[in-house]
Amino acid sequence: MLQKRIAAYIIDSVIIVAPIFVFSLLYSIFYEQIFYSFAESKKQFFYILYLISLIFCLVGPLFKDVFGKRSVGKKVAKLKIVSENDSTPGIIQLIARNITFYIWPIEALLLLLDKKRLGDVIAKTKVVFEDKD
Repeated sequence: MLQKRIAAYIIDSVIIVAPIFVFSLLYSIFYEQIFYSFAESKKQFFYILYLISLIFCLVGPLFKDVFGKRSVGKKVAKLKIVSENDSTPGIIQLIARNITFYIWPIEALLLLLDKKRLGDVIAKTKVVFEDKD
């Protein structure tokens, strides 16, 4: 189970961070063209794109388990989130469990030590193997 949870964590982290990384890289490569060659309207377009990707990176982690009741990483690893009483968690629980994403070093350490994540403690959830119904 630990290896599957680590794989899911890595997949989810890459999905969340990749858009801001790619856009920041492109932004830095084309910085001179954007600011010295483009008209003011095109500069504003790039500012808006950068802002959207930044918001996605900051807010996206909170919602990573909401759609489909699990993240892409959990789906690939065949894991799912359930409440401590084995019921389906609500949207608020799924968002609450991801608030601790921002202290990822602590969460990653707990994951590597095969301990329950702080987010799971706060939201009263747990990660289990997916049942084949």
